[in-house]
Amino acid sequence: MDKQNKPNKIIIDKQMQQNINTQTNIEKQLNLNNYNFKLLAFGKEDMTHLADEVCKRILNKGFKSVPALVEYVHFNKNKPENHNVYISNMQNNYVLIFDGENWKLKERNEILQQLTDDKTNILAEKFDEMIDRLDEQTIKKFRRFLDQKDDDEVISGIKNDLKLMLYNNKKIPEKTRNLLDSNNENPKMVCIDQ
Repeated sequence: MDKQNKPNKIIIDKQMQQNINTQTNIEKQLNLNNYNFKLLAFGKEDMTHLADEVCKRILNKGFKSVPALVEYVHFNKNKPENHNVYISNMQNNYVLIFDGENWKLKERNEILQQLTDDKTNILAEKFDEMIDRLDEQTIKKFRRFLDQKDDDEVISGIKNDLKLMLYNNKKIPEKTRNLLDSNNENPKMVCIDQ
């Protein structure tokens, strides 16, 4: 009887393996197609996820608050629509940004300055809105930052932190970009002259 069942067992084993492969392929297909977002243009990020508690923690970082906000906005794995800026190569002076239609190379210092200015303005507004709910230490740290934010040394430090962050976290937006490119939802990079 064992000899009679052996061919059946082989057939059953093959069918089970095919079922496993089919299930795996279906799961992979579902995972690939489960990206329901549109990559937003650089400078047009969705900030609705910036809750007060998160903002308090970021404001408490004082001179490091701008890099902390950039990281929270542009490299947040839960907000892939904001993965729209990164440095792919430290050897050149460019940053890749998504403009709403294409990836473009932009001059690095210009983008670092824009990030610094935009995020400083957002934090200053949040600080004014939340000042009654902030502890003294946070108020002191952030006021010190606001008082010195225009100093060349402070600006240089922030830009250096941002440069390293945009490079060291590049895999996050690259992965998002590759997923979208593989689904042909967004165009490839366009290189433009400055």
